[in-house]
Amino acid sequence: MSDAAAIGLALSTAGGALVAVAVPLPVALVVVALAFARRAPIVLCLGAALLASGGSARAWAGLRPASPHAWSGVATLVSDPGDFDGAVRVDLRLGHRRVEAWARGGAAGRLRDRLAGERVSVAGRLEPVPPAARGRLARRHVGARLTVDEVGSWAFGSPVTRLANGVRRTLLAGAASLPDDRRGLFAGFVLGDDREQTVEDVDDFRASGLTHLLVVSGQNVAFVLALASPMLGRLSLGARFAAALAAVG
Repeated sequence: MSDAAAIGLALSTAGGALVAVAVPLPVALVVVALAFARRAPIVLCLGAALLASGGSARAWAGLRPASPHAWSGVATLVSDPGDFDGAVRVDLRLGHRRVEAWARGGAAGRLRDRLAGERVSVAGRLEPVPPAARGRLARRHVGARLTVDEVGSWAFGSPVTRLANGVRRTLLAGAASLPDDRRGLFAGFVLGDDREQTVEDVDDFRASGLTHLLVVSGQNVAFVLALASPMLGRLSLGARFAAALAAVG
C-alpha cells in the first residue's frame, strides 16, 4: 500500500466514524474482503469507512437515554471520585451501562475515598443526561446520570484492582507528611492522580510549559527501572529487555 493509500484509509476511517450510519456489519465485511481479494486500496478505504460508520452508529445506539427511574444495586467505579461544584462526581458501571454519578452530603462523604475498580452499593435516581452534555459525556461512554441518595457497603473488586489500589494507597500514605500542595503534585507525578492539585500549581506549570509533568509522564517507569537496574545490569541485552518489560508490567 502506498503512502497516499494509507492516508486515504486513515481519512476514510475517521470520516466513517464521524458519519454514523447503521451499516449492516456483513455488508462492510464483504466490501473489506473484496478489497483484499482484488488488492484494491480504494475499495479498502470504502470498506473501512463502512465499518467505522456502522460501529459508530452502534456505539451511539448503546448510549440511548435512560428513562427516569429509581435504581439500587452494586456498581463498579470506573474513575476515581472527585469534588466538583460542591458534590462528588464519579463514573460508575451499572451492569453494561456506564453512568455519571453525583453525590452530595453524607453520600458524598462515603463515596469520596473509594478508588477506580472498587465496587459499592448505591441507591438513587437514574435520568437522561442533559442534551448539552451528551456529546461531552459520550467520549466517556456515559449515557445516563445517577443522582446518588445512599451509599452502602463496598468491596475491593478484582484481585488486580485490589493490588493496584493497595499500591496507590501505600504510596499516598507515605506522602502524608508532605504539605497539601506538594502531596497533590506527588500524586500526579507518580500515580496520575491530579484531584488534589491546586489551581495555582496548575497555572504555574502551564506558564512554564511543564504541564505534562502534572500527571504520569514516564517518571514512574524511570523509578521502577532505577530500582531494578542492579539486577538488569547483570543480564544479557535480550534478557535485560525482557526483564525490564516484566518489571514495568
